[in-house]
Amino acid sequence: MERAKLLELEPDLPEAYLTFMENYPDILRNTGDTASFELLDNLPAIIQANEQINNIDKLAEGNYFCIGISGCGDYYVIDLEESDPCVFFWDHETDVIDSSDEHGTIEQFAGNILELKQNISKTEKSSTKPWWKFW
Repeated sequence: MERAKLLELEPDLPEAYLTFMENYPDILRNTGDTASFELLDNLPAIIQANEQINNIDKLAEGNYFCIGISGCGDYYVIDLEESDPCVFFWDHETDVIDSSDEHGTIEQFAGNILELKQNISKTEKSSTKPWWKFW
C-alpha cells in the first residue's frame, strides 16, 4: 500500500505502521479473510473502518486509528501518539479499550493472526469432523 495515500488519510500514522503496510506480507494476504478484516490491507476498507469509529461509534477516548475489525463489530486499533504502537481490541458494546487487552506490536499482532490461522488449518486437516462439529 502506498505510504502517501495512508498519510493523506491520517498524517500522524506511526512509522512502524507505514512500513508494515508498505511491505504487507503476502503470507497474510493469502490466508483467506485476514486481509479483508483482521488486519486491513486496502485503503477503502481502512477509510470505512476509521469513518465508522470516528463518526458512528465515536471512539473519543484517545487518538486511535483502526487497522482491523473483528467481524463482530469490534475493532483493532493503534494509538497514534505512540511511535511503535501496540494493537488494542476495542469492544463496541462496552465502548472500552482495555489496556490489558494488548496484542503487541503490529508485527506481533500479524504473527499471532498467522499462527492462529495455521493452528485452525492443522486442526481442520487432522480431524475427520467438519469444523462446525468440534463442539
